[in-house]
Amino acid sequence: MNILISTLALISIAFVSNAQQFTAQDVASTTKSVTNISILSPAITYETAISRNQTVFFAGELNLISRFEEIGNSNPKTYNSYYGLAPKATVDFRNYYNFEKRLGKGKNINNNSGNFLALRGEYRFAPVVNKEQFTTYNNGFALGGVWGIQRVYNSGIYLGLSLGAGFLFGNNKFEGTGLSDFHLGFNIGSSSKKK
Repeated sequence: MNILISTLALISIAFVSNAQQFTAQDVASTTKSVTNISILSPAITYETAISRNQTVFFAGELNLISRFEEIGNSNPKTYNSYYGLAPKATVDFRNYYNFEKRLGKGKNINNNSGNFLALRGEYRFAPVVNKEQFTTYNNGFALGGVWGIQRVYNSGIYLGLSLGAGFLFGNNKFEGTGLSDFHLGFNIGSSSKKK
């Protein structure tokens, strides 16, 4: 446990020590703030720049959860499947690492369209839909790292994907967990840094 905390602290220090002040010469730089709404995975996201390549990202969303249960000892095996919805709040400390490369290829970096590495914290709430089928759902706080991509196209279409792993400090037990999401929706607001 102490190793995990020490590792996360070192990663945070590395991100913060790499932070630079905004200047008028920043060509490859984060957008000051970006707000998106996701339809595919119902969510609203807000991202604010804290330096040239780093942002803090916030999201509130509803996750589709599932559970499969074997029915008896039949051969072949048969299963019941259950689905529900559980709210989740996410905070990322993101470091965008490919803005210069994207600009060099003539690609868009507006609204933080790029690839990132992030330290992620999530709070997973108990299910709100079909909760009687998820009595052992492990809700609680999760912490870990993710890799992701984010694109906001000129049409206003928003696409976000992140994949990673971490630890869940839940109400039932401490366990390893996947940290991922997929957002598809629309950009509803952004503001650029003053030059």
